[in-house]
Amino acid sequence: MTLSVPIDADTEARLRLLANEAGKDLGTYILELVSSATLIATHNGTNSVADFDNALDELFAGDKRRLPSLPLNFSREDIYFDHN
Repeated sequence: MTLSVPIDADTEARLRLLANEAGKDLGTYILELVSSATLIATHNGTNSVADFDNALDELFAGDKRRLPSLPLNFSREDIYFDHN
């Protein structure tokens, strides 16, 4: 299926930059974004933390930037440790 979606020039430029950074052509990059977004959007709340972590890994597969894994007991205090 071919789908045509109008986007503004700034969004196109950002997408091209991100695709280039990931070493992919624009079409492949957008298709992967849409596929990943569809996977996440169909999440029904029954998946585990590991399933969500795997979905994020798939989303950024091939991307040079890597997201760190969070500990299972990650809390608000971990974010605001330097606030009194």
